[in-house]
Amino acid sequence: MKRLATALVLAVVLGCAGTVFAASYTAPSIDIKVSVPRQFAMDYWVYDVPADSTNPSVDGELLDPGAELNFGEMTWDEDYGIWMAPKYFCVFLAARTSGDPYKITQTCYGFKSGTKDLTKSLVMTPDYQALDRWDPDDPTTAQTAMPPTDALGAPDLAVGADKLVYTGNSGLTRMVRVYYGLWTGDANAKGYADLKDKAKVVTGEQPAGPYSGIITFTLTSL
Repeated sequence: MKRLATALVLAVVLGCAGTVFAASYTAPSIDIKVSVPRQFAMDYWVYDVPADSTNPSVDGELLDPGAELNFGEMTWDEDYGIWMAPKYFCVFLAARTSGDPYKITQTCYGFKSGTKDLTKSLVMTPDYQALDRWDPDDPTTAQTAMPPTDALGAPDLAVGADKLVYTGNSGLTRMVRVYYGLWTGDANAKGYADLKDKAKVVTGEQPAGPYSGIITFTLTSL
């Protein structure tokens, strides 16, 4: 009897040692807040690009903010019998609208020299490149394809009011390009199909002199 009693006592003690008690406690909640100001602004960068380059951000020179788009002195092309500019310009635009739909338009005043003008020779060509990168927090990642609800403006003569550059119905920030050049009639140039019936080359009849104008970009909410 003494041995049996001892065995029973040990069994009870071991059983108690294996029991687990779960517990939880939730502290009082703590509010967390921040206020993000509404944005409605547009960033831009301008590159001065050699005429034979197709990669503005690699071959071009980044201009200071507010710098003029100076094509310099044109050169005569004996093969085609026209004046040609030694460069073109690429303007990069990125709208910040706090997610609201928007559109970007361009207006160009003039491009004249006294009573003479080059209004049918200065062309603007909007462009979207999926590999362009604009996010400062993620500078190595491309922006990818244009959102399906967004739309790019058509190539057009630069001179005129409210030329459409981009419609951002998605409200997403996207980098958009606008190329500015003097029309040469090159069938391989981007936007040729849209411009061939309205743009004019600069011929030997064009009066000499300095020509100038003003370009403005406008960001509008939709």
